[in-house]
Amino acid sequence: MFLMDFPNAVTNPANFYNRQSEFERAMQVLLYRKRVPVLVVGERRIGKTSLQNVVIEGIKTECSQAKILGIEPRGCHSVDSFFEAILQRVGALLNQKAVAYRQPNLQGKIHLETPDQFDRMLQSMLPADFDGKILLCVDEFDEIVRQAGKNGKTEQDRLFGLIHHLVERTTLPLSLFLTVTRLPELMTTDFPSSLVANAEIIELLPLEKRVASGMIEWLLQDRHISLDVDAQEVLNDMAGGHPYFIKLLVSNLVEEDQCAEEKVVTVDEVWNRVIPRALEDARAAYAISNLYRAHFTPSEKKVLLYIVERGEPVEGSELRKAGSEASYALRSLFKRNYLIEQGDKYLIRIRFLDYWLRHWIEFDEELERLGVHDFVPADTSSDIVDEDGNVV
Repeated sequence: MFLMDFPNAVTNPANFYNRQSEFERAMQVLLYRKRVPVLVVGERRIGKTSLQNVVIEGIKTECSQAKILGIEPRGCHSVDSFFEAILQRVGALLNQKAVAYRQPNLQGKIHLETPDQFDRMLQSMLPADFDGKILLCVDEFDEIVRQAGKNGKTEQDRLFGLIHHLVERTTLPLSLFLTVTRLPELMTTDFPSSLVANAEIIELLPLEKRVASGMIEWLLQDRHISLDVDAQEVLNDMAGGHPYFIKLLVSNLVEEDQCAEEKVVTVDEVWNRVIPRALEDARAAYAISNLYRAHFTPSEKKVLLYIVERGEPVEGSELRKAGSEASYALRSLFKRNYLIEQGDKYLIRIRFLDYWLRHWIEFDEELERLGVHDFVPADTSSDIVDEDGNVV
């Protein structure tokens, strides 16, 4: 059962649920639209890498001559290290070594002076009769942007200059296929990015309730297990349409269950067995800890924890009284699909995230550290506050 490979990203298209329209859009662009980049945007663990993986498998099937250059952000902290990672990948595919552009004064490291050199280097490594496609696939490209930024704006500009060249000017039959958590701000504001302007942007959102229910049933289809109506409702509510949390909960439902006969799981069993087990699951701790520590701003953490501690939907006007930063964080969490809105009240979309944070051993300490109890004014009953936290 492929579920046992959870939480690894899907690699086999047969094990990839839904997202068919996103898959077809990516395939169509990468196969038939010259040099148009595909940019997959979505929150952590939403399925970006899985989509990239299955599209790559589709490209291999449809275009056997394609050269797939898969690059991870790890170790790519500059343009030169990014360039070297690409050359190493090409060399591995073609059983060659990239010897040009190694600089003796840089201890033999590769240095890219201009984007044109990128074309010349790759062209020199390709067979003279090469007539296929080159697909440069970079997972978590925004992490490379972030790492380059640590070396200063000049290095970041060099990176954007290379990407601009690969989108607009390269002589190679090369297309970009990138995933990002969010579009780096520099690519949409400070730096006029041809990548964003020209890309086919595919946004991965949480699954609709009906589709999420179908995914749960699909994951259980070979297990002789089904859920009663109330149990399915609880699992849907807990996962909030997020594929990672759907798999986490279903995994804790089916593990140690070897049913020879059909079994219907009740809502009591979900509350008393499945959710407590999932709360203790190391895969939940790893994913949520990483998400919380690395992918929320301090203001977003405050808003999130304030709602968790209240244990009920919270008025938007109440949160906006904390000021413009809290208002911006509220909008950001809503836009990123971590909150849902009921009237002017907000609650956490992924209820399991709410439960996990509430049971987190560091929860009270984190409330204290961030000053969550004090960041919203005690009197929230009178003043009218706009979306930027200003009293009107």
